[in-house]
Amino acid sequence: MFSRDVSLSEVAYQISISLIMIQATIKGILLIPKKKNIAELIEKLGATWTKGNLNERQIRSKKFIFKRMDVCLKIYYWGSMLACWNIELAPGLVTIVKLAMAQDTILLLPFGVAFPFDPRKDWITYILVYVYEMYSAFRFTYVYIGIEILMVTLCALLSAEFSILRDDFRHIEPESEESDNTALKNLVQKHQQLLMYTQLLDEIFNKILFFDLLFVTGIMCLFGFGATVAGGVVELVNDFFSVIALLLPVFIFCYYSEQVKEECVGIAEAAYDNKWYQGSESYKRIIHFVITRAQKPCCLTSMGYAPITLNTFSRVVSTTWSYFSLIRTVFSED
Repeated sequence: MFSRDVSLSEVAYQISISLIMIQATIKGILLIPKKKNIAELIEKLGATWTKGNLNERQIRSKKFIFKRMDVCLKIYYWGSMLACWNIELAPGLVTIVKLAMAQDTILLLPFGVAFPFDPRKDWITYILVYVYEMYSAFRFTYVYIGIEILMVTLCALLSAEFSILRDDFRHIEPESEESDNTALKNLVQKHQQLLMYTQLLDEIFNKILFFDLLFVTGIMCLFGFGATVAGGVVELVNDFFSVIALLLPVFIFCYYSEQVKEECVGIAEAAYDNKWYQGSESYKRIIHFVITRAQKPCCLTSMGYAPITLNTFSRVVSTTWSYFSLIRTVFSED
């Protein structure tokens, strides 16, 4: 990869790209064995999905959650694709511009991949290799962003169901006489199902989230360092867009994991706001059980241990900045 004299910015850039491809490969390898779990989660969530009998508050809440999800995913998708297109097209455009201006230049490729032949020996070979590198990069990109989109979508769906359930707990009418409390028990059953779905979602993605957090700090640090020592505008723009494209998924999945946690914990508040004091003793015991269980938050985790919240995003940015400052200090002294 580095058979000729190269700049620090190019070294940092090529290592970052290689790490992203390794990360995408690991995520794909971890997700493939979970296909049955994903299908099971989608089927169960669809079977218990609240389709009708929604009041105006629930309809507004549901629309808001889905609109927010749509905006976030569009920003993430198009931001990632813009960064990918920029990385892949920039070398070709630079080559064309320099040739048009009759400047001496080599035929630039998007990535520093080693081939058993000279990819620049003629224009046909150069174009074929360029197209191959673009195709390969997009394959990795779709794996990378597709997994995040799936995870965020499932989080949003669970948030919507928790939000509807919160409203049901808050406004259900208590039964003053001893009865079987059928309506309340149905809500408790729905609550237990959603908790089970959240746990299943975490089991599917907790290892993927661990590797996301493990890789993204180092990759952003390298891209940031590459931007500080960039030898031209193209390298600077590539590094800048790459950092933004890496930050977006981290923020989005941290945000939606936080939303699931808040909606889950909000069940306790909603149950307490209910007029439980007007209900029977059995009704009060059920409400007490719901409040106790809902106080144990459910959210996505890293390896089933560290909760993923917006605080996680803050720690990622803080850690990245610390490593970035360290690298800058080391190389500035050299």
